[in-house]
Amino acid sequence: LNELPSLVEFLVYLFADNTKIFRSMRVPSNSEHLQRDLNTLHSWTESWLLHFHPGKCKVLEVPPKSMLFHVTLRKKNYQSCSSIRDSRVIIDAKLGFKEHLNNKIQMANKVLAIIRRSFPLLDADTLILLYKSLIRPHLK
Repeated sequence: LNELPSLVEFLVYLFADNTKIFRSMRVPSNSEHLQRDLNTLHSWTESWLLHFHPGKCKVLEVPPKSMLFHVTLRKKNYQSCSSIRDSRVIIDAKLGFKEHLNNKIQMANKVLAIIRRSFPLLDADTLILLYKSLIRPHLK
């Protein structure tokens, strides 16, 4: 694992089964360097039998559409996406959390609707107990 940082030009972060590679892409030639680094990482993972999952590979441009480039990994083209999920948090291309917060609020509203349908006659104490145990965890 110690040989990995010297193999690539870009910043690479490895944590458990997650790999992140990033760098400022101010000049078009950086996309060629990124592709070369991805190819190097792919070779490295193949030699260590740690394969990238093609369905989980994403490209996030910050800010969005700053440099239109495409990367390829295992003969699959990857275009930039509008948001990514990282450690159960959704981050958009503006490094915001609006989509994540909207998903959490939507989930909390769904649980609240289930509670209201399932328990038509709720007293205040029971509603507070259900809120604290079933809804608040989604909002935290």
